[in-house]
Amino acid sequence: MFYMLPVDSPAETGAKVLAAAEVLFAEHGYDGVSLRRITAEAAVNLAAVNYHYSDKQSLYLEILAARLRQVSRARLDRLDAAEARAASDPVPLLEIIDILARPLLVPDGSSSSSFGPGARRLVGRALVEPLDFLAPVIAAELQPAVARCGQALRRHAPALPPADFVWRYSFIM
Repeated sequence: MFYMLPVDSPAETGAKVLAAAEVLFAEHGYDGVSLRRITAEAAVNLAAVNYHYSDKQSLYLEILAARLRQVSRARLDRLDAAEARAASDPVPLLEIIDILARPLLVPDGSSSSSFGPGARRLVGRALVEPLDFLAPVIAAELQPAVARCGQALRRHAPALPPADFVWRYSFIM
């Protein structure tokens, strides 16, 4: 009699690779993880990674871009709500700072949120570890929310020269 072992669908295999890679990248950083380690952790073969992501850098960028989009979306959603409450008044300064910080510091408490400690660690590593290929992704994914929050902050210091404001906002970020 012939028995078939269960085979994961391509989507399941891709999800296993993403999950394993995110945990490993968060724990050990980009340079501390090999594709072989990811495939061993995900219990898939190396061809599966190559099929879904082509290489380690593409896999890393896929995970990071998704997490940065989550941060930006949380910031933009909260800023939209704050601006609606404030109407024509500026959003309170402390609320803007909270909008910027909260997605990276505090769990949102929703059961649908998957932005846990591992995701925070991954994003933190990406922001402080110097990898040249990350700059375009970080800029593209974070820029819309950072710019909107900057506009909201600018309403509190309209007389400040633009160059001074940019330096101060950079320091806040």
